[in-house]
Amino acid sequence: MANILRIIDSIDPKNGGPSYSVRESSKLMNERGHQVTILTNDSPHSDFVKNSPIHMVAFDRKQSLSSRINFTRWIQNNAHKYDLCLIHGVWQWPTIAWLLAKPAIPFIVMPHGSLDVWDKEIRPTKMLAKKLYWYAIEKHLYDKADACYFTSTQEQTNSLKNFPLKDNQKTKIIPYGPNDSKIYRTQVDISDSTSIGYLGRIHPKKGIELLLESFSNAFHDNPNATLKIAGSGPADYISRLKDLTKKNRIESKVKWVGELSGKDKYNFLCNIGLFVLPSYQENFGIAVAEALSCGTPCLVSNHVNIHPQITKNKAGLVRNRTVDDFTQGLIHWKKSLDAEPNIRLHARTCYLSEFSLVEYVKHIEEHHLTK
Repeated sequence: MANILRIIDSIDPKNGGPSYSVRESSKLMNERGHQVTILTNDSPHSDFVKNSPIHMVAFDRKQSLSSRINFTRWIQNNAHKYDLCLIHGVWQWPTIAWLLAKPAIPFIVMPHGSLDVWDKEIRPTKMLAKKLYWYAIEKHLYDKADACYFTSTQEQTNSLKNFPLKDNQKTKIIPYGPNDSKIYRTQVDISDSTSIGYLGRIHPKKGIELLLESFSNAFHDNPNATLKIAGSGPADYISRLKDLTKKNRIESKVKWVGELSGKDKYNFLCNIGLFVLPSYQENFGIAVAEALSCGTPCLVSNHVNIHPQITKNKAGLVRNRTVDDFTQGLIHWKKSLDAEPNIRLHARTCYLSEFSLVEYVKHIEEHHLTK
């Protein structure tokens, strides 16, 4: 069995997919006999650090320079104790710390969509800054890594187009997804045609404004329709979204559920009829895979990188990220559910065949821990 070091800027559950993946896959690694340590820039006093079942080493980023120095020194003094390191993310201090420490152990990098820049067209100055940072610092980490792992073909293609590597042969697409909660429903209910749900960060990238307008267009005349939105985000942005529901006269139909976790999250996903994600860019979409694991079909934009699997398995609908297209997607859903009696079974099968965190861990073992 191996000692594995994992480095990520934050393990906070509020940060979505990458932090979830690192936490849950580390539990699996421990269950399979490995010893995992997670090195992070979170506060050591955070509840999610103190209560973690995984061994955590945390340096509070709020301590600024001293924290960064200690973070780097910890790598210099301790990395040699590990058989493998997995570095998650990009554009953050852990990258610089690893390059400065120069540890002599094998390591893998996973950008988790950070190289597939969603706002490069609307923020060209920011994209230029990232390009300069890439060639000055980040590219050196990726060139030295034993492997660079992506979670979808689209992420790999878009990332390498924006940020080329010296050796693209070291890049691979690997299995990825959530743990199976075993909470699922495969029977379609009558109410499924009017029960719509979103779960994730409340962030402009997710296309929630588009979702609200599309829902208004498709269900404004249906008194039984509900749109449940689960997640957290900046208070001022949520306030603007609520104002949009008033403007579109759907305030009574939209339910703001707040942040969910554990069984509450999976019960939410299991009991809605359709999960919707009109994201402007989604490297993977862990919430989509979680919904599929619950047997819940999905309507996603064609900028959610796992949309080909949804189409292939007949587990939902894929539309362009426009109000008109998503409106038509919702209308199609509410009118055609009778013709799709097995769609929840298709969703569950899609999860089982395409997205598995167990397969991710097995891949790491087979390709990097066998001697």
